[in-house]
Amino acid sequence: MFGGVSGRGDDIGKFLWMLRIAASVYPKIDEKDYTLNGYRINKEISPKMSESLIYRLSYNNLWNIHTMPGKDAGYDRSRREYIGF
Repeated sequence: MFGGVSGRGDDIGKFLWMLRIAASVYPKIDEKDYTLNGYRINKEISPKMSESLIYRLSYNNLWNIHTMPGKDAGYDRSRREYIGF
C-alpha cells in the first residue's frame, strides 16, 4: 500500500537505500542528484527524483485524491507535505 494515502511506510521511504545499493554497483548513480534539496517530495524536489520511476508510480494521480479531511488533493500523509509535480 502507498503510504501517501495510508499514512504508513512505503517504497518512497526506502528509496534512499535503493539508491545507495544501486550506487554500490553502478558508480554513475549519485545520491546527491536525487536529494538536491534534501530528501524532498514537495515543490523543492530534485529533477532526477521527480523523473524517477518509483516517484512517478507512487504519486501517480495523487493530485486528484483527497487523503485527509481538511487537506487539499495531493497531500502525502506519510511525509506530511504536498507532492511537487
